[in-house]
Amino acid sequence: MNIWKRFKKEWDDTFAAATFAEAGEFETAKEIAKNLNGWIILIGEGDCISPKGLSYVKKLCLANNSGLKIIWKGKLSLDLLSSELKDLFWQIEYINNEITRIIPSHLRNIKNIKMVVSFGPNSRFRNLAHKINGEFLCPFVCIYPK
Repeated sequence: MNIWKRFKKEWDDTFAAATFAEAGEFETAKEIAKNLNGWIILIGEGDCISPKGLSYVKKLCLANNSGLKIIWKGKLSLDLLSSELKDLFWQIEYINNEITRIIPSHLRNIKNIKMVVSFGPNSRFRNLAHKINGEFLCPFVCIYPK
């Protein structure tokens, strides 16, 4: 299977699984995504993330049988992360540099990236989407809090 067909199949499977997971159908989601594993990467900045945003990312991870790597500029509540992500394997790395500049180099060190999710009010993360999609061949999802 050529790379584009494989990418399209993984894309379709990922979002089909996410749809079932959002509806609470975790077993169906796991069945769809049973051959997918790897990492969902959450990037963002600031001092807070909404429980609703974490819930969305958690459902993506459960649906894809993936771990969660968080790359964040700022500080997040470890209590919130621990309570919201208790069913997942997750890691967090705090950074001090400009996040949009260093994300590509960070991602090059991570194997088997399934998806990158950005969370924050700043639309400049959107500019990363083309670079990440082109280099890493994975979906890039932007979440904007209300």
